[in-house]
Amino acid sequence: MSSKILCGSVPLAGHLAPMLPLARQLQADGHQVEFVSHPRVRDGVERQGLRLREDFEWGSVAVDIIERSTVEGGFLLRLIKERKLTAGFYLFVYELEDAVRECLRVIDESRPDGCFFDILFFPGILAAEIRELPYALSCPVPSPLASGDLLPYSFGFPSAQKKMRAFQRPLEALSRGYWALNTRYVNRVRETFALPPMSDIISGCVSPYLYLSYTTGRFEYARSDLPAQVYYIGPTLTPGNEAAEEEFPWSWLDGRPLVYCTMGTLQGRRKTFDRVIDASRAARWQVIISIGRLFDTGDFADAPDNVLVTNWAPQAALVECADVVVCHGGFNTLNDALYRGLPVLALPQAWDHFESAQRIVEAGAGMRIDPHQATTKRIRQSIEQLLENASMKKSAAQIAEDFAMCDAVRCGARLIAEMARTQAPVLRAATTPPTIYWM
Repeated sequence: MSSKILCGSVPLAGHLAPMLPLARQLQADGHQVEFVSHPRVRDGVERQGLRLREDFEWGSVAVDIIERSTVEGGFLLRLIKERKLTAGFYLFVYELEDAVRECLRVIDESRPDGCFFDILFFPGILAAEIRELPYALSCPVPSPLASGDLLPYSFGFPSAQKKMRAFQRPLEALSRGYWALNTRYVNRVRETFALPPMSDIISGCVSPYLYLSYTTGRFEYARSDLPAQVYYIGPTLTPGNEAAEEEFPWSWLDGRPLVYCTMGTLQGRRKTFDRVIDASRAARWQVIISIGRLFDTGDFADAPDNVLVTNWAPQAALVECADVVVCHGGFNTLNDALYRGLPVLALPQAWDHFESAQRIVEAGAGMRIDPHQATTKRIRQSIEQLLENASMKKSAAQIAEDFAMCDAVRCGARLIAEMARTQAPVLRAATTPPTIYWM
């Protein structure tokens, strides 16, 4: 039975990327699929053979701030200066009421049977609730869902730690206050549409129908209170790009151990890249550093011969031949590395990165160095250890074996299709673990 599926995401590559393969599979299975997001993602959506609606443009403020702060820096200062904090501190709830009305218009015109949204796409989430449409959520980060078994999300607290330490309490209070401001704003919008309030827009944002997380129980923390509509479907992976891979200077590689370093498309500080470069001077490895659009490669003209600095690198191909990955802890890069059994050095930059980094540590598949501890010496010692440590390599290989058993694209698509077909929640049995390896 064919269904109409409306997909939506905030215009960030890390949030859109894991959704695209599932949407493409839904379309291949005979379902009608279309996307709503900012026009900046059009090329990425259409390269996958999917349709992005031309009549939805919410997110322009967010795109403008992100793109300028990526190049110029000063993200929070820019928000304050331009008075973009007046409607909630969080960028992706800015102008939410207008965006919800736009999503309602789209839903009323397209009349989908179900929706598939990124967890931060609040316009779609609220619109689906208003129209009483079943909707699945895509979680592109370590699960932020609240749990009585774990300390609050966002600082990467160890899973075994049950009480806040004195030095952690002020940080947690700041985080709690930040999200409370945003939750209050979202709840004011929800009240406008006669929707009940949410307890928290992050840890409490779970669809009653279906919630998909791109991991497995081997990597995610165990929880006794995981909702029955939550499934771990394994990773989706960064697609290859044959044309771009052909242009990459592969002849630069000379057989030494290879370290691949990336801080994602919108993260990374100059001093982080500098320290990775300095840690690699006269080292026995080569390192490829992808700096995205943050800087010009000419800014790193003094890099040693064993360091290649580039604005873009073919990640899918590089992780096939790398020995260690150094990254910010973004879930897409992390899954690419672990799927191929590579140990990871995480240098977390913000929010979910700390959670990813701690999961790496607890899985025994890598190391974590927080920003205030990320000295050149520690980075060098950590890379050296990851290249030599057999135990971490073994743990990373075991996660790779677990990931290889999954078919995130097929399983995720079939779960979404089932939700749309039945117009009901897709729930696990009480005794069924959250990881789903096949359908």
